Amino acid sequence: MREPPPVVLKVCALLVVSAEFPEYFCFILVGLLLFLAALLAILGNTTVPGKRGIRSITKLGWLSGIVAVFGLAVATISINQTHKKENEAVQQREAAIQITTEANKKIGTLGKELGQTVNALAEANQLTEKLKRSLGAATEETAKSNARMVVIEKYLQEATTELSQSQRLTRSLKRDLAYMRTQMLAYRTFLQDLRNHADRSRETVMAQFVTLGPGKGWGSPNYVYSGSLLKLLGQCDTLLVGTHEREEKVSVDTGRATELAISGPPGFKQRLFLLNKSIDECRFKVFVESSPRIRSIKWSWIEERIEQIE
Repeated sequence: MREPPPVVLKVCALLVVSAEFPEYFCFILVGLLLFLAALLAILGNTTVPGKRGIRSITKLGWLSGIVAVFGLAVATISINQTHKKENEAVQQREAAIQITTEANKKIGTLGKELGQTVNALAEANQLTEKLKRSLGAATEETAKSNARMVVIEKYLQEATTELSQSQRLTRSLKRDLAYMRTQMLAYRTFLQDLRNHADRSRETVMAQFVTLGPGKGWGSPNYVYSGSLLKLLGQCDTLLVGTHEREEKVSVDTGRATELAISGPPGFKQRLFLLNKSIDECRFKVFVESSPRIRSIKWSWIEERIEQIE
């Protein structure tokens, strides 16, 4: 590809640089370029006689045309810069007008708020006057209250007389209270009998038929409580009975019940486990008996209630 002539490159570089110069320099440059183009066209030989078209243009003709084009480009750039500056000036004027309008609006708003503040201050002054009048009325009420205190003192003297009468009535009530204590002792004896009866009244809380092969075990579906009574009815040569506290081997014989007491802290619930240690299959019934007192962790509320009565 053929490179452009050095003269064209220099002119293009000058065109680019001229876009960055001030506006007055552009106008001077445009005039100089147009003058130079006209001078070259008048004094120089721009065409070759006998040739037609582009081939007839001489180097001086090409230079004259390039200078004229460059002048036109510089003029276009200068006009564009002038138009751009005018647009910026118009935008700045519009922005200044908008800012001024907004400032006027804010000033109007501040004026309204100032008027509202003045009105609020006037209302506050009126409220202060009302408070002063209320304070005067409160002072009068205080004077009336002092007069009432004198009357109350008289009532207190009368109350003192009534108090002496109440003391005599209190002594009479004390005698009645002694009689009531005697009745409460009888109630306590009744509650003690009721507690003893509850301790002896057992009820069956579990009854289940169990079949265990050699080496097989069984766990109770429900918890059993310390102090409960375990009864086994059936046949088993060697049976391991286990709880949280201990393990014990027993033999269950047909015709009589094997009884075991479940040990542990009062009210402590635990699982019951049975394991067949014999070589034969075991068949037996499991019964667990307990009372409400056994199943209660805190049964001492009756004693506390009795102490409160005393």
